[in-house]
Amino acid sequence: MVRDIPSYLHTIPNTVMQWRDRYLGNGIKGLYDGTRTGKPKKHPADLKVQIVNLL
Repeated sequence: MVRDIPSYLHTIPNTVMQWRDRYLGNGIKGLYDGTRTGKPKKHPADLKVQIVNLL
């Protein structure tokens, strides 16, 4: 089954296994995005919408 899902979702098997493990460990809550490391976003999330509206 894990071999069939990646081709259906256009992803790689490791991604499917990672999400499966997150679900097994934490249920539905494990599928939500967690905090990420890295540089914080510089622009507001709705910047693209604002620009399109101005144009």
